[in-house]
Amino acid sequence: MKKLLSKIIPSHITIKLSLLVSSFVIVAFTTLETYNFLHAKSEITQKINTEQYAQAKFIAKDIKEKNN
Repeated sequence: MKKLLSKIIPSHITIKLSLLVSSFVIVAFTTLETYNFLHAKSEITQKINTEQYAQAKFIAKDIKEKNN
């Protein structure tokens, strides 16, 4: 019975390895999600800046036409 239990109960190396793998997976996915969030944020910021530039260009052109 003791031999059977010793085969079923995980060893300390297995526990350490599973904790290490779990930690690695958590860190990897957290980093990936952070990267995806920052990438999406930069795309949105770039679109907003492009739209603001186009609006400012249109307004400047309109003011220039009114002055002439």
